Amino acid sequence: MRRIIAVSLLTLLTAGCSEEGWLAVTIEARGIAVPDELDELEVLVVASQTPSTEEGEAQTCRAGQASLPETGELELPTTVLVVPGDSEWRCVAFRVIGLRGGDEVIRTESLYCVSFETTSEAALSLDAACHTDHEPPACGPYEVCRSEDGVARCVPSDAGALFELPPSVDRRCDGR
Repeated sequence: MRRIIAVSLLTLLTAGCSEEGWLAVTIEARGIAVPDELDELEVLVVASQTPSTEEGEAQTCRAGQASLPETGELELPTTVLVVPGDSEWRCVAFRVIGLRGGDEVIRTESLYCVSFETTSEAALSLDAACHTDHEPPACGPYEVCRSEDGVARCVPSDAGALFELPPSVDRRCDGR
């Protein structure tokens, strides 16, 4: 069963779609037993007008966050649907933290810059090699663990800096 939650750049929704374009990011677990090795996800979504902080002061906003599952057991894959709001946010950063018994066991993040005039799909994987049970490398600031051919490596995060910036004027993406 595939669950879909929706994050609007206006507000966090429980379901829905848009007449405009959207971004669907499927979160999947590779080689991780759900719910034995991973029983909860924290998903944080931040939007930005620019893909990095190097282009000047990035304008960011909190698009939404969710804890999964809302009830019952965690089921993966799950899809997060991002629909546009009434603003010019074009880059969407995802941070997914996997928990077991309330303790962090895996974390990943990625940045997607899209045109919301069309629909886009992407996948974000939680790989077993990066799970704490497999003793992944300790990644530094602005790095994230990625698995290539079953080997965990720390690579630069394309989204990390956006999560470290305070949201511009501490606002949600709808300006409230």
